[in-house]
Amino acid sequence: MINTDNMPPEVISKIIAIDPFYPEPSLVSMAGQYLRAGKKVIFPTETVYGLGVNAENEPSILEVYDIKKRPRDKPFSYHFASLDEYFRFSGNGCDADAREWFHKLIPHPVTLIYYDNVRKIKIGVRIPDHPVAKAILKEAGCPVLAPSANFSGDPPPVSIDEINPLLAQRMDLIVDSGKTDNLKESTVIDISVNPVKVLRQGAYIFNG
Repeated sequence: MINTDNMPPEVISKIIAIDPFYPEPSLVSMAGQYLRAGKKVIFPTETVYGLGVNAENEPSILEVYDIKKRPRDKPFSYHFASLDEYFRFSGNGCDADAREWFHKLIPHPVTLIYYDNVRKIKIGVRIPDHPVAKAILKEAGCPVLAPSANFSGDPPPVSIDEINPLLAQRMDLIVDSGKTDNLKESTVIDISVNPVKVLRQGAYIFNG
């Protein structure tokens, strides 16, 4: 877990340690409730640490754009605890071809971009293969937007001690579960085009 020796007290007070192998239910519940309430929560995935916020809370989403210094025309990807939860969210928006790709590529460390036939936009989806992330997302009970926990243009953090203190100070809760497994971002694949296209090469090597 993190060495907090050089961290300001206001950041240390926001950190909770959750064992990646045996996530403590009370701490998972706390993180999930924070997300559901529209608060900003940093949590681990198998790739990098993400900055999560309730996707149904518009003021919180705008705040994350401001914190990350991210252009408003770059959307965040939706995070879900499982394929079933994602399919409930997408409903008829996800056609049979897209569903086939989801079944094929999950649980690899990928972000899949599909065209939603109901919402009439492209949407990015991540289903992290990390026990803490899965537990927190399930507890939240809402779609979660979770870009990497860094300022735009900076390297994404693979441990809590790589998070910029200025960003950390703007958070409501920080979940520390040690270093991530893959140590790099997810591979982003656009499955709305034929042939499908890799938009960002990351932790998963896609061979078609």
